[in-house]
Amino acid sequence: MRTALAMLIVSGLLLCGCGPKGDPPAQEPQGTDTKTEPATPPAEPEPKQPPAPKPTDEAAKKPKGYIETVVSQPKRMRTKFNDLALKQGLAAYKAMNGEYPKTLDDLKKEGMPPPPPPAGKKYEYDAKTGSVWLVSK
Repeated sequence: MRTALAMLIVSGLLLCGCGPKGDPPAQEPQGTDTKTEPATPPAEPEPKQPPAPKPTDEAAKKPKGYIETVVSQPKRMRTKFNDLALKQGLAAYKAMNGEYPKTLDDLKKEGMPPPPPPAGKKYEYDAKTGSVWLVSK
């Protein structure tokens, strides 16, 4: 009996589930020209990027970013090192002799030659204050 009842319930559910679903779609009258709209609007074209500027001769000569750092870093470090070495040499000379040298050549005599200046430059020296700076040749 239980089996028959279960079979009746299952077959009832199957018959209910297989029925028609909703109203059929209405048909367009023949002879009319209708256009169908797309489900999604057309995508807007992406704005065009302006063309990259062409490098001028000046811009082409200058390295940018990483390359600039790599190329210029040794020059800056060498300049800083030379400045520091020269100032320490002058301070050491003053500590040993009680005064700054009269010329930078006096540092050579004491065994502390000044580092060479960068290309196209020369050192100017004030013996009273011990100040050194670079000037063009």
